[in-house]
Amino acid sequence: MLSITNEKSQKNYAGPKKIILIEHLNEIGGASRVSISLVHGLSDRFDFHVIIPSGQYLQEFEDGKTKVYKMSYSSFRPTLIPNKWVDQISLVLEIRSCVRKILKDKETAVIHINGLPNILPAIATRFLGLPTVWHVHETAFNPNWAFRLLTCFACSISNSVIAVSNSTAEDLIKNILFKSQANKIKVVYNSAFSSIKSKETDQKNIIKSDNTFIVAMAARIVPQKGIIEFLKIAQKTTEQSKNIEFWLAGPKVIKHNRYFQSVISVIEDDSSKQIKYMGELSSCEYFFKMSNIVVNTSLFVEPFGLTLVEAMSLGKPVIGPPYGGPGEIISNNENGLLIDPKNTLLFSNTIIELSKDSERLNRLGQAGFMKYQNSFSQENFFNSFSSEYFTLLE
Repeated sequence: MLSITNEKSQKNYAGPKKIILIEHLNEIGGASRVSISLVHGLSDRFDFHVIIPSGQYLQEFEDGKTKVYKMSYSSFRPTLIPNKWVDQISLVLEIRSCVRKILKDKETAVIHINGLPNILPAIATRFLGLPTVWHVHETAFNPNWAFRLLTCFACSISNSVIAVSNSTAEDLIKNILFKSQANKIKVVYNSAFSSIKSKETDQKNIIKSDNTFIVAMAARIVPQKGIIEFLKIAQKTTEQSKNIEFWLAGPKVIKHNRYFQSVISVIEDDSSKQIKYMGELSSCEYFFKMSNIVVNTSLFVEPFGLTLVEAMSLGKPVIGPPYGGPGEIISNNENGLLIDPKNTLLFSNTIIELSKDSERLNRLGQAGFMKYQNSFSQENFFNSFSSEYFTLLE
């Protein structure tokens, strides 16, 4: 049964209870930014302990209150490769030992598993008798049986499964093993912006000329994010308008290096010089503030669409694909626009029209901000998780 956990927790407990949050990748992406926001936002209500793989963004979790434990492995994602099995067993034992050290004698805590592929930490904590909440940000797995297997596993061993959208929850429900497991699945929408702030180097590279209309997109440079479609839209638009610029920001992903290079080649070869790659940013807040409109051109069913909500929190108009999370976030022609990114001509023409219609831009931006406040505010997000944690600790 699908439910929305958005009630405010009014309970008071003597001393903060422990939450052990376990990440599965050590990189700055939507899921990790949500975790960082959650940990910092609830650090006055709970005693957070974060277990993460080895990597670079350890400091982003550290706020003077949160304890962070870095494991010796770069990823907690499971693999079926035989020569990795010994490493995976070692990782399970390492995480289990870490959790035991965090807990004092007979002390309880909530285990927060972040990310559906995070099976190994779930196995490590399975028999410690602790309540578990599994936070699901993704549903796109190839082959599909992998998603079905992960869903069945998560719903079988956890006390609560939090989906980031109704679309994600519906995908989970379709793949559960027993209908009764649907009662564990709840929806908590992500909110905008973690406490990660833009670095000075980010801001120095983001320069907006007077009377320039900026179309911005932030995403990992991977095929499913529709980066090539974004560039095609940009090319069609800049052929007709000389005052519109397209800004792209996002990290390169190693296994998609060839795709990244093709994207950079298109941008460098663009004769208009109105398409710019801003690199990987520590935060998108300043980047979006400098834009006139923010778009999402994902080709796959995006579970949520965090950048759209971040833009709406700043009163920026948004355009996203008419499916998945963006289809829930945006009510077409009310608080944003829904356009299939494969329809590059319609997308381009719409941007040109909006660049000439400040009244419509303002109306969409204001309506988007109201939607953010009503459905995606940090207060709603923090209170929903606080309520869920307290319920599991009872």
